[in-house]
Amino acid sequence: MKIKNEIFIPGGYRQFELLIQNYKPEDKTILIIGSGMEEITEFFAKAAEDGKVYLIVDDNDMLLNARIKLNAYKNVSVRMMEYANTDFKDSFFDLVFSQCSVSSINRNKIVKEIKRIIKPDGTLCAGEIVSLTKEVPQVIKDLWERSELDPLFYEELRTYYPEHGFTILSEKDLSYALTNFYRVCEFLAANRNTNLTEDEVRFNKTIINKISHEANVYLKQGGDKHIGFYVFMLQKGIL
Repeated sequence: MKIKNEIFIPGGYRQFELLIQNYKPEDKTILIIGSGMEEITEFFAKAAEDGKVYLIVDDNDMLLNARIKLNAYKNVSVRMMEYANTDFKDSFFDLVFSQCSVSSINRNKIVKEIKRIIKPDGTLCAGEIVSLTKEVPQVIKDLWERSELDPLFYEELRTYYPEHGFTILSEKDLSYALTNFYRVCEFLAANRNTNLTEDEVRFNKTIINKISHEANVYLKQGGDKHIGFYVFMLQKGIL
């Protein structure tokens, strides 16, 4: 298994690839939300050479890790902020890119903050952990509670975003990508000391411990029937 070719977040490269097919970021001001997004930030840094890319994380260790990894990119700024309470000005960003960071117990506050800092007619590319069924087993409820996630039933998102001031331009079911993600998680958890550098062990230890349980639920306890991943391309304002 070629771990180095995987991005350690649900959806991997695919959400970025979907965005780039229809969006040109060359001179845009872009916000990326969430820990573990360094590789995605690198993609944006290269694609938006005449723009500015901001990455925000909510953990000090992740902040240090991201700054080390992204130090070479002069158009990238890495900051630590609460996702629901940033320091950015109103209508500052052309594009906000969120890969799983909205699917939390603070969803409403985060979406409200994104709406504040995104420009009129700006774009939100939101990757969401979703519930594929209206009712999920208790083991999955416990999993989400432990991870402070609050996934919506995927059909509810089609009304949620318009109700919060966004028009849905397109959506894509990437649930199939979760299988590979959780297999990677399982592999890393089982081989953490032999397949990671010392730095990777230090920075990824907490994450690996957390999601090794998620991988077990998804791969071996029927989680794949209930847990999905959808990407929504959205525009601020109602058309």
